[in-house]
Amino acid sequence: MSSEETFPLNSRILIADDSTSSRDILMTELKKLGYQNLMQATNGDEARGLLERANVDLLMSDVHMPSMTGIALLRWLRQESQKKDLPVIILTSSTERSEILEAARLNVNHYLLKPIMPKVLKQKLQVVWMKFKEQKSGV
Repeated sequence: MSSEETFPLNSRILIADDSTSSRDILMTELKKLGYQNLMQATNGDEARGLLERANVDLLMSDVHMPSMTGIALLRWLRQESQKKDLPVIILTSSTERSEILEAARLNVNHYLLKPIMPKVLKQKLQVVWMKFKEQKSGV
């Protein structure tokens, strides 16, 4: 298995962030990597609705959003949804220890600090994909 292996380019990626500029930056960087099947949500409630209705392969969610935080969305996803194993990368500009610990307790797949750096984004996608594949194969 190549260390360059990552999510297939046809993966459906949902970006949940209340900041238009943050969503735009992330979408631009994902498109540069070849991803085209991108969805957006402006808050946790909107993301939850999309997750209930659409096939999604990866959720990238900001921590601080109105109506439903990224942590609350992750909690719902892991405890109540039909997509408990969906890979999730939490996005934040905060280094608040309690948020990081809560996300880890809820089995977040990775954490990405803002501002998003293209090289780091690519590395996180590779790490999450490799762990997800191992989990699915029972390794």
